[in-house]
Amino acid sequence: MTGQLFFPDSLSEQIFTTVAPYNDRPGKRDTSNASDGIARQAGPRSQAALREAADAYQALMIIAVKPR
Repeated sequence: MTGQLFFPDSLSEQIFTTVAPYNDRPGKRDTSNASDGIARQAGPRSQAALREAADAYQALMIIAVKPR
């Protein structure tokens, strides 16, 4: 199985603008969840539940796989 999870746009924006090496990139963040076709198709349940730890974020996501 291959899958993707998405972070809230507010967190992505914060990381992109304040955390190295992401903030070293030229230009601004160019893809939001609303403009990402895969994120739109996956829907809001594909966003991880986040908790901020001392120097990191912990993400929780429950994944169910339906066999064919």
